[in-house]
Order: sequence, then C-alpha cells, then structure tokens
Amino acid sequence: MFLKKISTYLKKVFTSKKEEGAVLIVTLLTLLLLTVMGLSIMTTSTTDVQIAGNYRAQKLAFFAAEAGAEFVKANTDLYGALNSVTGAGLNFDGTDSVANPNGGAIFTVSPGSKQRYNGTVGYAGAGLPPRGTAFSAEDFIAQRYEIRSTGYGPRNSICNLDVGFWRLSPK
Repeated sequence: MFLKKISTYLKKVFTSKKEEGAVLIVTLLTLLLLTVMGLSIMTTSTTDVQIAGNYRAQKLAFFAAEAGAEFVKANTDLYGALNSVTGAGLNFDGTDSVANPNGGAIFTVSPGSKQRYNGTVGYAGAGLPPRGTAFSAEDFIAQRYEIRSTGYGPRNSICNLDVGFWRLSPK
C-alpha cells in the first residue's frame, strides 16, 4: 500500500499539463532535420550527375578534335606541295573523308551525332630532321606542319587541339 502511495505521488510530481506537446515538437524538429538532410543529398546528387555529363561532353569534343588531327595525318594532300608557304594554311572539316586502305571511309563521325571537327593545317618551315629519327641531315629535309583541330561535342562543348608534326622527304 505504501508503494502505491509513492507511485501515485511520483506520477503527480513528474507529470504536468505543460509537457503534453513536447513529444509533438521533438517529432516535428526531427522531421525537419531529416527533410533538410534529404534535400541536401538530392542537391549533391544532381550536381554530381551534371558534372559527369559535362565531363562526358568535353571528352567527346576532345575525341572529335583528335579525329580531326588523325584525318589530317591520313590525308597527305593537306601537307604536301599544295601547303608549302609559311603562314598560309589549308582548311579541313568533318564532312571530308579519306579512303582507308582496308576499304571504307575513316575519321567520319556518325550521322545524327553532335560530334564534328574542323581546323587548319599550316606549314611552319623546313629544317634538319629531328634528333633520334635516324634520318641523315645530308640526305633528308624535315618540313614542319602545325594542325589546329577544333572538336565539337554535345552541350555546346568545344575542344581545341594543337599538334605539330614533321614530314621527312629526300633532298
């Protein structure tokens, strides 16, 4: 009986009408905190997806510019007798194609793709063959050419690629 009286007294002391809404407030604050955390995670995920998409678009533009440089190397008409004046250059674009010795065209971009390339090839002068090429300076002349290839990809991405190369020919 004594324990029952103590229990009743403790209930009266520790239970008051002022604390009835405390659980609701704590629950609402917890829900608000979880909502803010969820929105933050969603924003971070969206940003990461956009970064990955932009990275992919830039890589596709780079690959298109690289295809333009390879196109020039395969098309000897762009760096021969027609292009031997310093400061002048010949233009090329992705609509051109080069015959592949194995058949078919090479360095073309798929129809409907947002990738394309264009650029210029310029003669930069002549000199001795570069060291380490095993070509004699007495027998060969080296003609230097510079390629400026611009690749275009999706999302209006653009990549400029500058490449220099030597063409060795007998004197």
